[in-house]
Amino acid sequence: MLVGVIADTHDNAVAVDAAVQVFRERRVSLVIHAGDIVAPFTLKHFEPLGVPMRMVFGNNDGERLLLRERAAPLGGIHAPPFQFTVEAEGRRRAFVVFHEPLFIEDIAREEKFDCIVYGHTHRRDLRTVGDSLIINPGEAGGWVTGERSVALLDTATNRVEFVVL
Repeated sequence: MLVGVIADTHDNAVAVDAAVQVFRERRVSLVIHAGDIVAPFTLKHFEPLGVPMRMVFGNNDGERLLLRERAAPLGGIHAPPFQFTVEAEGRRRAFVVFHEPLFIEDIAREEKFDCIVYGHTHRRDLRTVGDSLIINPGEAGGWVTGERSVALLDTATNRVEFVVL
């Protein structure tokens, strides 16, 4: 299964459209958004994905009631930490999604999750702690670092590819 990972879109509709194009071209089966969508109108740009999304609120997501309403048809948005599992390649994989990277290493050492996804720092991160893969796709919005990126996780190989938009 190929999973698209995105964070910190910060209302950059052009960047979201580019990310959606990458996810569609690569035929991802699931998209994880690690927070800071910001305004509800941004979610409209994710509609062409055609695959489920798992999203968490970030510290800049203000209109939470409308974000919940608009996110519901896409798969919903949740308060972090949000835990879920996926069945892929005959194996159940446990995910947890945060926005801010609080206690991530401690959580990884508990070895309850195969993959820990976070955002907030606007910087790409890929590492393994214990048996947990930790991923920050960097910022899709590009407002802080000037570079817009997403990540692709292949659950069969546990390989991650960062894609600059």
